[in-house]
Amino acid sequence: MLLPIGPKRVNKIPRYLVEKQEIQALQTVHDVIRHLLRPLSDAACQKGNEMACADGNIRLCFPKLFCWLANHMEIATIQGIVNNHCPTCIIPTDKLGEYSEIGYPTHSHEDYTAAYTKSDAASLNDYGMKNI
Repeated sequence: MLLPIGPKRVNKIPRYLVEKQEIQALQTVHDVIRHLLRPLSDAACQKGNEMACADGNIRLCFPKLFCWLANHMEIATIQGIVNNHCPTCIIPTDKLGEYSEIGYPTHSHEDYTAAYTKSDAASLNDYGMKNI
């Protein structure tokens, strides 16, 4: 499924900050994905959905999303990550693409949630996350 994505920046609107445009564009993408995947949420799938089967019968089905293939830019958009950061671990941006025997820690969802709740833009920026 391909979603139409509007432009991130519209330079023709006076007094409309580019940073605000980018955050609003990312929030729109998140809202669309949430709307599309809502039928696959745990609450909806526990009750089951009636679906037409190939043999013409209506069956109670419990659909699950089991994979999501995405390139780096799609992952960065969906997870709200700054482009030059790793979506999995906390690695310095100058070390991206290089082999390292040092194991870098993975992103902490709890730390991100705490920084987001406090609206701490500096901490979010340190994590390589966008405030969406």
